[in-house]
Amino acid sequence: MDYESTKKFWNIMFSKKNSGVNINEEDDLLKKLKLIKLFLTENCEKILDYGFGTGSFLIEMMTSDIKEGYGIELSEKGIEICEENAFKKSIKNLNLLLGGVEKIQDFSNEFFDSVIISNVLDNITLCDSKKLLEEAHRTLKINGKLYVKLNDYINDEKILKNTSIFEKEIEEDFYLETSGLYFWNISDEKFEDLIKDKFTVEDKFKIHFKKHDAYNRVWLLKKQA
Repeated sequence: MDYESTKKFWNIMFSKKNSGVNINEEDDLLKKLKLIKLFLTENCEKILDYGFGTGSFLIEMMTSDIKEGYGIELSEKGIEICEENAFKKSIKNLNLLLGGVEKIQDFSNEFFDSVIISNVLDNITLCDSKKLLEEAHRTLKINGKLYVKLNDYINDEKILKNTSIFEKEIEEDFYLETSGLYFWNISDEKFEDLIKDKFTVEDKFKIHFKKHDAYNRVWLLKKQA
């Protein structure tokens, strides 16, 4: 499995006007943003946003006193838009890299103070999801902060019946969508079992996106000493 269809999908989506999530327009996210920003930026000098999309979240974090911001993104169009928005807001200390999990492997141990993985873990292959969590843990400093946002968990029967969105099940709980995207239908329990030996859960909550009438699950995690 590769990400050519995923890359093509996001390049098209990001090319559309007003594409992506504007964090200043989503009421529930806006309410929680102060908490999230404080969690991620307190004593933070270097931050990474893996799969940053068009960079709205990364740029928002960079308005705090952060010395260096890093982003890894599969979509060339996403990087282009992020660079434009960073220029408009006079944010200069951004390093944007095109690629996937292999790019985070280039960073040394305990390099970052905070890492953001927003709506990525459950949309890449199972192998890459686990590798990404391992790399986030490796590159975070002791007591470093990790923000993870996942799509909401869906009842399996609902997935199987929704053939307009889900094309087929590739592995258990792992699906190919008709758009060409992947979807890992991971429960809270399975996710927390994955991270229990690496991270401590500082907080968890849901965010309601009214525009799409959808919920996302958020974990604020700290690297274990």
